[in-house]
Amino acid sequence: MQRGLPIRKLIAHFEKAGDLWRISDRLRASVRFESHNLMKHPGALGQFDIIMLAHVLPAFDSAMRTEVFTRVTDALAPDGVIVLGAGETLPEGVEGFTFAEGVASRAKSSRAAA
Repeated sequence: MQRGLPIRKLIAHFEKAGDLWRISDRLRASVRFESHNLMKHPGALGQFDIIMLAHVLPAFDSAMRTEVFTRVTDALAPDGVIVLGAGETLPEGVEGFTFAEGVASRAKSSRAAA
């Protein structure tokens, strides 16, 4: 908690719990976690600001990695990001995304069209 998090953000988003810190109830209430079978379309799940796919895509063959990544982008908010694991890259054939430090986001030209 004390490794670069500004004190204002610490106080705004966390609560002291004994010797530890915990995320505030207010912030926790604004977060929705969902599990989903990646072999199915996200359908009515809504849109997400962050989708975590860290260490998931390597379990699939190349074609399925591309299909899964493309499928989950339907649930990605326009300014949202998809987080991959360390050392992972965008699947082959994926277009319209920039990728840096394990985070994929829509390319600027794709955001304007979305």
